[in-house]
Amino acid sequence: MMTRRIFILIPGAGGSAWYWHLVVPRLERIGHEAVPVTLPAADDAAGLPEYADAVVRAIGDREPRHVVIVAQPLGGFTAPVVCQQISVALLILGASRTSSTGVGRTLRLIPSSTSFMTCPSR
Repeated sequence: MMTRRIFILIPGAGGSAWYWHLVVPRLERIGHEAVPVTLPAADDAAGLPEYADAVVRAIGDREPRHVVIVAQPLGGFTAPVVCQQISVALLILGASRTSSTGVGRTLRLIPSSTSFMTCPSR
């Protein structure tokens, strides 16, 4: 039986959850929860702490051991800050300049080159 994961989807530049509109239904179709996050990019005073707060609010009271954070290029700055606050199951950092092979079925939904790391427990 497949473990149901909660994918917290952090966008890149622009901060719009819309970035993930093609990925969300695919993840849901295979039984996962997908939570695209909108970052406060329109607020010139917002920095990494405010971006991380938006992601932490999106995670809410979900069980961290089922949470997978997926971040596209500029979201990759926010994701480690979140991991300092919440010990999630996995962090996936996607980049858009190279391609990757051998990525599992679900993770192939993430475009381009992908790096994987765990967020250590505190």
